Amino acid sequence: RDIAASILNLLRNNFANRNVNENFQQIKDLKEFGNDPFKTTRDHLDSWWDKAGSVFWKQGELQKFADSVIESSTQFVLDKAKSNTDYHDSFTRDLLEKMDEYLQQSYKHHKTNAKFEFDLKLHICGIASREFLKMHRKYLSDKDPKIQLEKKKDFLDLYKQRDDCQRKANDFIRCCIKPAVEEYINRSLGIDIVDEIVTGSHSAEYSSRSFFQYNIQEELLQNDDFDSFV
Repeated sequence: RDIAASILNLLRNNFANRNVNENFQQIKDLKEFGNDPFKTTRDHLDSWWDKAGSVFWKQGELQKFADSVIESSTQFVLDKAKSNTDYHDSFTRDLLEKMDEYLQQSYKHHKTNAKFEFDLKLHICGIASREFLKMHRKYLSDKDPKIQLEKKKDFLDLYKQRDDCQRKANDFIRCCIKPAVEEYINRSLGIDIVDEIVTGSHSAEYSSRSFFQYNIQEELLQNDDFDSFV
């Protein structure tokens, strides 16, 4: 989006029905304006008497007023640019409205003309175009998925390292720990089972192999259930 072009178009609309069209035709890039300090001249005063008196004091008073408007307007722009939002044309409309209020109040003391108003607004809008462009780019940067992923790269790398460690730990448990534990349990259970057979209440039935076979056969005969032995 061309922020400078949008602001310039709003400035042009602000001067609708004013004889300044030729001035706008000379503007190629709004961002080029407002870089140097704003200087008032006698051409900014309306009446011949004010122009003549400007040599002594009028021009100095007008310069102070212009500096004050520029400072207040620039602060307004910077405050808007600090918000975590994208640029909106309403920001420029509010800015132009504030400048109109300043100019209306000052006309009681400074009989300025359309040239002063145009030059002052052009200067301030040039500053605004650069700040609002930074604001727009920052917003796009904050919303760009690629940039956000790059910002999270360290976290993703750390997560991947942890994931690799977790996978290696699982493999170690499955291939080494689990078989060793199973072998230990089986070996311990085997000894416990033998001890139970030898020392239990039916130890006489299992005291020898032949006696053990005899007891099994006798039990099968009594129950008449030879299938359970198969």
